[in-house]
Amino acid sequence: MSSPPHIVIVGTGLTALTLARMLLLTTPPLALRLTLLDKAKAPGGRLTTRYYDSGVFIESGARVFETGTNREFEKAVEGWEKKGWVGEVEMGKLKGVKGRWFEGHKGWTKGLVAGLVEEIREVAKGRVEFHYDAAVAPPTSPASLSSPTLTLLRPLSPPLAPISLVIHTAPPPQVSLLLPTPLATPSTYHKTLVLLLPTLSLSSLPIYHRDPHPSITSISTGRSSHLSPSTPAGLCVQSTPEKLGLDYATPDAEVRTAFFAALRESGLIPEESIKAAEGLVGRESQVKRWKFAQVAVPGGDGRDVVQVMEGGRVILAGDGTSGLGKGGGVEGAWIAGVRAAEVVKEWIAAQAARENL
Repeated sequence: MSSPPHIVIVGTGLTALTLARMLLLTTPPLALRLTLLDKAKAPGGRLTTRYYDSGVFIESGARVFETGTNREFEKAVEGWEKKGWVGEVEMGKLKGVKGRWFEGHKGWTKGLVAGLVEEIREVAKGRVEFHYDAAVAPPTSPASLSSPTLTLLRPLSPPLAPISLVIHTAPPPQVSLLLPTPLATPSTYHKTLVLLLPTLSLSSLPIYHRDPHPSITSISTGRSSHLSPSTPAGLCVQSTPEKLGLDYATPDAEVRTAFFAALRESGLIPEESIKAAEGLVGRESQVKRWKFAQVAVPGGDGRDVVQVMEGGRVILAGDGTSGLGKGGGVEGAWIAGVRAAEVVKEWIAAQAARENL
């Protein structure tokens, strides 16, 4: 190629980090430039940890993840375990699930995510840039979804170099409205409401309890840097607007009220703990929202975690792009990153072949 292609990855979650790492570790090294953009102030996507001055830290997305449906993913997890980024959880500490489950050490942000970012920087040798607080305007038409041109809501300085290829690893919900059926319908996006309660500490709860109540998707405990790793500290309650009978844009105060009502009804939390938590505000009683598109055929077998748009210069990838779900979002995100790397390498090889004609 006359000059290395400039590949932009939108998002810095596990799909994006896996994709970047796979491209940079290719032997022989690929001639390319990578730019990773994220609207957040730090990497991780939904593998994001909230840290508090008390020493408590709570996972605001995935608390644990499962292995067992993909041997290559299992090998990757074994590598993460050897590096001290994750550790296996005893089944006695979990409820509502089966199989092998892992949690992050030090929280995802300071463990797995920080480790992957450091590895990427080490192997990149100047070929990669990370930009945070760099939100990308959502597509407004099928044509804009297929265009490798990006509009940043806050200009970068210096501005982005001309883009050769774009990979969206966290497609916004608007994408679902722009894709032709049967790839997606207007309802194929996920919405999650989260309540973080860092001052609540209940040793009687499992560290992760899936579907403990019809209105609650999961309850998980946090941890504290000042206590033994087995001591729960803080609480994270997750649900969907539909389960809580709310709209995604419902004000935080109403979301809290609905969560506390569900917790009361579940009988899992002592009444005195609920009463104490109800009066908390700010970071001590924080509502978090996740919203992302699912843009592939639901019920897929893993081969549909990547969608190449018309024109071949825009790719959609991520655990939200598949009906996978067999191994949880973490496994799906990793698979999507690996598959996206294969597609990108095929694209680079095709471009080089055209230039050599």
